[in-house]
Amino acid sequence: MWRALNWSICLTAAALLSASGASAQVSKDEIIQSLKPKVGLTRSMAPTRKIEVIPGNEAEVLDKNKDLPKINLSIEFEYNSDRPTPAGERQLATLADALKEPGLRTSRFILAGHTDGKGGDDYNQTLSEHRAIAVQRYLIGAVGFDPTKLSTVGFGKRRLLEVADPASPRNRRVEVVNLLN
Repeated sequence: MWRALNWSICLTAAALLSASGASAQVSKDEIIQSLKPKVGLTRSMAPTRKIEVIPGNEAEVLDKNKDLPKINLSIEFEYNSDRPTPAGERQLATLADALKEPGLRTSRFILAGHTDGKGGDDYNQTLSEHRAIAVQRYLIGAVGFDPTKLSTVGFGKRRLLEVADPASPRNRRVEVVNLLN
């Protein structure tokens, strides 16, 4: 009976988390698999291995290099803030652990902040920039990651994942892109 009751409580809790829009944590292994260079990708990218990221042209770099290894992470932040929630801090710690791996430690990354479609353009732009910088600060502090290997950009609500549902929580994310050099 207790086992059935415990199972029922677990199912109820899972349903409540799902209904509340809580995002699932992405594992260290999933992050590593998504960010590590694909076999042959670095060789095919040889002419463009020196991907230069000039502030203001990040969207162009990402659009021209769509095959770069990347992952979208739902890192929760406090409302109207760049302070991560406890769940956000757990996801950041997992990201930091993944970036310590030898295959990723020497790579350069773009950290791109995104918001959902609610709110004004200017506000969302600023918020997404601040959140990307917050992730950068965390990685520098937690991992000792070289700050010259982390570029940040905020896209606000300009690059939605769920265009048909601008308010979707999936749009609120930090995209981590491996520049392979």
